[in-house]
Amino acid sequence: MTKKIARERNLSHFVKDMSGVASVYQLMSLLKNEIKAFKTVENPLLAYAQSQNELHLLFYQGSKIIKKDVPGVWPQQAKIRLNNIQDSQFLANVFGRPFGKLLTIPLQLKRKSSNDQLLVSAILFFEHALVGDRLVEFTEFIGDRLQSISIVLDRLLLENDLNEAALLWEQTFDGLQDPIVIFDSEAQILRANKSFTENLQNVKSKDLFEKTLKVNNKIYEIRSYPIITGENQSPSNIINHYIDVTLAQRLKKQMIQNEKMAALGNMAGNIAHELNNPLTGIRSLAQVLIRKASPGTDIFADLHEVEMAAERCQVIIKNLLEFSSDKLENQKVLISINDIVQRTLPLLKTLIFQFELQLKLTEKNCFVLVEPHLMQQVVFNIIKNAAQAMGNSGVLTVKTEVYKKGGANEVQLIISDTGGGIDPSIRDQIFDFFFTTKSTGEGTGLGLSMSKNIVEKFAGNIIVNSELNIGSEFIITLPQAKAAVG
Repeated sequence: MTKKIARERNLSHFVKDMSGVASVYQLMSLLKNEIKAFKTVENPLLAYAQSQNELHLLFYQGSKIIKKDVPGVWPQQAKIRLNNIQDSQFLANVFGRPFGKLLTIPLQLKRKSSNDQLLVSAILFFEHALVGDRLVEFTEFIGDRLQSISIVLDRLLLENDLNEAALLWEQTFDGLQDPIVIFDSEAQILRANKSFTENLQNVKSKDLFEKTLKVNNKIYEIRSYPIITGENQSPSNIINHYIDVTLAQRLKKQMIQNEKMAALGNMAGNIAHELNNPLTGIRSLAQVLIRKASPGTDIFADLHEVEMAAERCQVIIKNLLEFSSDKLENQKVLISINDIVQRTLPLLKTLIFQFELQLKLTEKNCFVLVEPHLMQQVVFNIIKNAAQAMGNSGVLTVKTEVYKKGGANEVQLIISDTGGGIDPSIRDQIFDFFFTTKSTGEGTGLGLSMSKNIVEKFAGNIIVNSELNIGSEFIITLPQAKAAVG
């Protein structure tokens, strides 16, 4: 009777201790202490499956508990086994040594497989040298504690599943690029992802429920989704999804602007054609009158000036038509970079007339293989930016040169100004699409980004050097056309 009471008291202490176990490592430690009375029983080995493909083995190495991933076939017999050959072979494969007498005790957990079948998802192994009554006593000793061990291990594995699911949800939630927040029925924030914290944390609560939201040069469309719980089917929480539509809005505006510019280009082309006819008449009439006038007279000089002015106007119209034409797209031609500069400068005459223009064009072979109207856009954009940077006065320098690099010749076009320079903090952004420092309506942020794309299209590159209060220098480098070499 006294032995039975002691047995029940020890079991009660064990159950109480098990209720405080918070990890499989604590479970192993408690089991080790519990079986100390059985001197010929080795420390326990606990094998458990987190899933059908994720198997782990916990065992003692000295006083330290080691966790090891277990490959291979998992023993699935749901009964207590003594000296089972398959169990011994399984452990021998894992540890690389033979095992002696082995007591195998499957733990009946409530975990189920995908086909709703109970899994043998945990097994206790005890290597021992017990015989006779002592073996029976140990088996009964473990049997008394089997239910508590199974319940605690079941709880630990379930908690681990929940923790992993929560971590996966949290990582997924924070991994979404758009800001997302969950509100309760009182519009208080319950949970917000990382993007919301970084971008919208300081926005007023009332603004978070508008149809659109503008914050830090970004535009968000707001979509709200109710979370319905309970039998009454009423929403308890609300998910707000803030969709970044900044780029889409800019592209839409740019598309409208492009359509306007296309219409303006067509109109300018028609006007240019209409102007070209009377200019031809003026020039022809001036040439007729020049033949009748006496050389050296004032009337002769004036008529000659009229004829030259009409010719300049026709050249400007020709350049304007080529600049706005889309018929030359994808038609690369061999052309001197100097010619591209000379064609573009007249189009900018009204913009750069107040500046000192230093034109330093090389006399070397500077032919490149490009689409001329696209390269004119590049020159036009950069000179226009330079003029705007200088304000009302300054020095605009346009220089071309040829140099050898790695056995090949390259052509450079260098455009520099004496404006205020570019702030170092934004220098890396000036070639980004839609980046602009100009006021709304004055710039689209596309000029330099398009120029960079055009230059790279022809296997070239564009870099910028700039110093505050001194000026900026844009260097365009293109390969010298092979057909023109020599």
